[in-house]
Amino acid sequence: GLALVKSGDLFGYLDLKYDEIIPVIYQEIGAFTEGIAWMKLDGKYGLIEQNGRSITPNRYSSMGEFVEGIALVSIDDQWGYINRTGVEVVPLLYTREEAEAYGTDYIHNQHFSNFAEEYMAEKVAAFEAKDEFETAEQHAARVTPESVAALKEQLTAEAEKAFIEARSASVVLQLQ
Repeated sequence: GLALVKSGDLFGYLDLKYDEIIPVIYQEIGAFTEGIAWMKLDGKYGLIEQNGRSITPNRYSSMGEFVEGIALVSIDDQWGYINRTGVEVVPLLYTREEAEAYGTDYIHNQHFSNFAEEYMAEKVAAFEAKDEFETAEQHAARVTPESVAALKEQLTAEAEKAFIEARSASVVLQLQ
């Protein structure tokens, strides 16, 4: 319901009634996604909501687009990531290359399915492996589709707890 407008070298947004929702004061402004956009004012980048309220101060030297809820940002030559609320989820301590690597890891670890798969992989493989003292018949009786499914169900419950603990520790670190 918003239209990007340009006046001279400045940008803003109008609504369907042509009312100025985002003032035409920004040197650059991104498209709104899920109610937020990046903008550049006085040579620095920040985030704003669709109603024009600032989410972050204009303090970043550069800002990328959001990918899976995080955006690469820098202040001078220190790089990191912020989330959609402006919280630094990867602190601005790294080179661009290091930050990009940390960002990839951060995104991967935010998905429970990735976490659970990694959590269970070794344990399921160990369960399915034939023990050196086990006969083929004993192995076949022990490793059935039902026993593997039961193990995966048990491990999924364990993985959920481990994931919550890991995410909780991450949130605590972000708040400090």
